Amino acid sequence: MKFKKTFKNLGRAFFCCFLLSHFSASAQVWHLSPLGSSYKPLASAKYSTKTSNSTWLTNGEVFFTWDADYLVVLEELDGDYKTINTYNSNNERISRLTTLWDSTSQSWQSTNDIISEYNSNCTGLPTRRVTISYNTTNNQWDSTFQTYFIYDNNCRLMEFHSEQYNNNAWKKTEKQTYKYNVNNQLSSFTSYGYNNGAWKVSYLDTIFYNSQNQIENRVTWVNNFNNTKSSANQRQYIYDANGFLIEEYKNRGSLFTQLNQWQPYLKKEMTNNNQGSPIQLEVSNFINNNWVPRQSLTYTYDTENDPVWDTLQSFSNSTSHTTKAEFFYVFPTDIEKTPTPLSTLNCITANPYNGMPIHCTDLDQSKNYQVQLHSITGQLMYSTELNGGERFSIPYHPNISNGVYILSITDGKEERFVKKLIMGW
Repeated sequence: MKFKKTFKNLGRAFFCCFLLSHFSASAQVWHLSPLGSSYKPLASAKYSTKTSNSTWLTNGEVFFTWDADYLVVLEELDGDYKTINTYNSNNERISRLTTLWDSTSQSWQSTNDIISEYNSNCTGLPTRRVTISYNTTNNQWDSTFQTYFIYDNNCRLMEFHSEQYNNNAWKKTEKQTYKYNVNNQLSSFTSYGYNNGAWKVSYLDTIFYNSQNQIENRVTWVNNFNNTKSSANQRQYIYDANGFLIEEYKNRGSLFTQLNQWQPYLKKEMTNNNQGSPIQLEVSNFINNNWVPRQSLTYTYDTENDPVWDTLQSFSNSTSHTTKAEFFYVFPTDIEKTPTPLSTLNCITANPYNGMPIHCTDLDQSKNYQVQLHSITGQLMYSTELNGGERFSIPYHPNISNGVYILSITDGKEERFVKKLIMGW
């Protein structure tokens, strides 16, 4: 199994973007980030499993190569796989080429490429994405899959639809449409499948918010073949006084239970540090009217709140299985060349972030501010202007998956706000 796939385990989505050549204590280089403040770019991540004699067995390691200015990651090396990223002048990734090492020819052989297109209206958000695969039989690239993204004037995603290339033609496969509330938060999205020349609803997700504009409930309904609806899943979220997520419950509906009421299925209990980053996550399943432990995750950070390692312990009957991921950085500290503080603006946002408004209390109404969201590998994911207003939201987009990102708000001069933000749609 490829190393990167192991991070699809439940709970590791928080740090799926943290997969980035070994940290060297002798590399005393002060790094000034292009984001308006400093950060530590990750160099590698190592994945291990705990053996029966309590020693750690390394299963794999991922190495990332950055450009000369440490703006973006150019290459990702994962065992026999190497991914090569290409960007445009806006640091938008336009190509993600995957190659496989061929021991016979002693060279990297292309397998597939994901090509993204953008427009100038919504920086960082793709308008079209095409997946092509290399056909070794006739030595040519074949189109396999493409997705189109449609936005409104505020760069909110309103629709995307996908097509599969089959028999020398593009065939429609799936579509999603989105709606937002008055606070610019995602309120619902509907998924469709294409059948017999028409789009048909497959399921509907509705999202409800509390008085603090935090997600309180999320309900999924499935459309049956006879045009009736069945309740599928309900998620409930509980926060502490600081706005940090501490509990999440997942209940199953009539689609799974054949009952007309929600039945408990899964529970997550989170403990956070004072910066809102999770340090403990306990996952349980509801079995025979009792909560039975399923997984336990522990996250450890350095003094600058950057992850150092995390462990995942999975329980099955009377046995357990423990894995660990360790993170290594290019630079030893966040400290930058200039004495300017990390943030000069006061902005309040929940962490994890799931669409609620971000409130900045001390903006100069006569100034325009640039809002940008970057991945931890430097890719620009979202950009907009804040014209003297105090509140704004980052719109939902499937391109912004759960993980850690860097949010920056700056006037281009002396004022700025920078924060590591965990996206948890």
